[in-house]
Amino acid sequence: MSGGAARVRRASATSGATGPPGEPSEYADTLQAATTAERRRLSARRADRTIGDDAFHRVEEELDWAELNAESLLRTEQGGG
Repeated sequence: MSGGAARVRRASATSGATGPPGEPSEYADTLQAATTAERRRLSARRADRTIGDDAFHRVEEELDWAELNAESLLRTEQGGG
């Protein structure tokens, strides 16, 4: 399972999303919740010096790319791109 799919599954289990499963808006909300949680945890790891600046920025960039890819996918699925 990819990291993005795992994030979505974890966030979906706790998000309380409503509506039919698989709706683009539900996916987007779940993905946003997962990404927000990951960014919070990443910042906490940086603050407690578990990771350094270089690692922080590397993972932050990966999250940025994952968000852009998800947005592109959602636009495509909604016929807007």
